[in-house]
Amino acid sequence: MIYKIRVKIVHTFFSILTLISPVLNSKFIYWRTFHRKLNLENPVTFNEKLMWLKLNKYMNNPLVIQCADKYAVRSYVEECGCTDILNELIGVFNSVDDINWEALPEQFVLKWNFGAGMNVICTDKQSMDKEAVFRQLKKWGKSKYWLIYSEMHYKHIERKIICERLLASEE
Repeated sequence: MIYKIRVKIVHTFFSILTLISPVLNSKFIYWRTFHRKLNLENPVTFNEKLMWLKLNKYMNNPLVIQCADKYAVRSYVEECGCTDILNELIGVFNSVDDINWEALPEQFVLKWNFGAGMNVICTDKQSMDKEAVFRQLKKWGKSKYWLIYSEMHYKHIERKIICERLLASEE
């Protein structure tokens, strides 16, 4: 319980910093992670260069926004002639309430198209707690992923839940 409260406070703090200045938030995150000042004037390290790109090139770049969107990137991959590398798309939903659980296959992956780590991996639909999955998806759907980390390109993504075929290794 204390951990959840601490995480909420930290996320709120970072969100406020982003609203004040994405640069300020990025500098603070960098300092917190690497214990040194972020050099945006003359970035040298890989991480400094990534932060510079995030703040100077990626924020409103249409291609970056499209490629950050796990659904919209599919059309870009198709335009590049690489359709054969795309995973099978089972469904696309505008909200959790649109998901027809009964129509889903026995194994699948549900994920939000924005941000990272918002994935539900189902290896056995019969044993999965549907209500718990829907609660988790709804919680994730309310998050402002872009705000916490000053990844402004995620702000422009229209939220969708995608369902894809589960890629499982043969053992």
